[in-house]
Amino acid sequence: MLTPRLRRLLILSTLILFFIYSLVSVSTNNPTSSAKINSIRQSILTYFYEDDNNNSLLKHVTNSKIDLGDDLLNKELQSHIKDQRYNKKSQKFYTKMFKMLNEQKFKIPALDLIGKADSRDPNLIWSRSKLSEFLKLDPLQVENLHKIHEDVFNQLPYKFPKNLYRGNGIVLIGGVQFSWLSLLSIKSVRSFGSNLPIEMIIPTPEEYEQELCEIVLPSLNAKCVLLHNVFGEEVMDTVKFSGYQYKSLALIASSFENVLLLDSDNILVSNPDELFVKEPFKTSGMVLWPDYWTRTTSPLFYDIAGINVTNTRVRKGKWPLIPSEIVEELDKVPLHDLEGSIPDLSSESGQLLIRKTDHLKTILLSLFYNLYGPNFFYKLLSQGQSGE
Repeated sequence: MLTPRLRRLLILSTLILFFIYSLVSVSTNNPTSSAKINSIRQSILTYFYEDDNNNSLLKHVTNSKIDLGDDLLNKELQSHIKDQRYNKKSQKFYTKMFKMLNEQKFKIPALDLIGKADSRDPNLIWSRSKLSEFLKLDPLQVENLHKIHEDVFNQLPYKFPKNLYRGNGIVLIGGVQFSWLSLLSIKSVRSFGSNLPIEMIIPTPEEYEQELCEIVLPSLNAKCVLLHNVFGEEVMDTVKFSGYQYKSLALIASSFENVLLLDSDNILVSNPDELFVKEPFKTSGMVLWPDYWTRTTSPLFYDIAGINVTNTRVRKGKWPLIPSEIVEELDKVPLHDLEGSIPDLSSESGQLLIRKTDHLKTILLSLFYNLYGPNFFYKLLSQGQSGE
């Protein structure tokens, strides 16, 4: 694999060849041309010795009126400049936020379940009392956790920086075997005639594959996005990510405003482009798909998140209940049929369609939940149920 330093050296070698060509073809008696050539020469030296985020060389070459004789190279330079500007804006925005989220690691405890909410009994009613059997916290713990949750929510930004995200696109997660699975999914998408741009998120520099990212994917109107470039080394070296956490990272690392996030093992059976222009996405800005499993979220989650679950039944399983009714015997009604609770069934995380600007807080709160998921929120939200 090419390191960033070696990759930059190869780019520079190409640019220097064109620079030499320019020396021959541009009259050095022209003061303007001489000044421009000297400017580019200085930029090359500066770029080579500074860090990977330096874009002065690309800026000078792009602004130069000297004909480099290669339209493809110019397009690549423009794309590189765009990526660098995006990454700088993204790093500035997210470094501060990740620092705040990472500060919570000493405040959030590890939870221990008392058994698992994993019954296959179709007659079992997952009532408030039944779902309270698997996790116990004293009132003081709940109060402290509620305050942490409230503080984090209030510190999350209400809007993204201008032009941080644009357009529609599909996002998958690559890395090791998942790159191959994602490639199969991308080919399936293209076989149905989808024209949407696609980004494959690469978790670590070690998982970057040159041939895949620089030859194969571009031929399919797709590209690799390296998390280290988007968030910066400070974030990636300070906060340790793994597993399902990469889904939240992929969502905010992608450059798209409207995102269809897919697991790498998803194979679409039709063109997904129309999902972005039809209901329910047009109105709600979010589409979720149900999972197989019954929702077994602990009642403590609603207390910690400050969500009021009433005694009004508004659903009967996955179907709306019209008219709604006040429930007096709560043990006979599933908790997640009640107003204020998250509806049954559980949500499939392998497919998600979302408009970022409409659901900024939701996206960033889910990132918070995922960062502290393995020891806390996963247990709180599913209590050991299959599909966790």
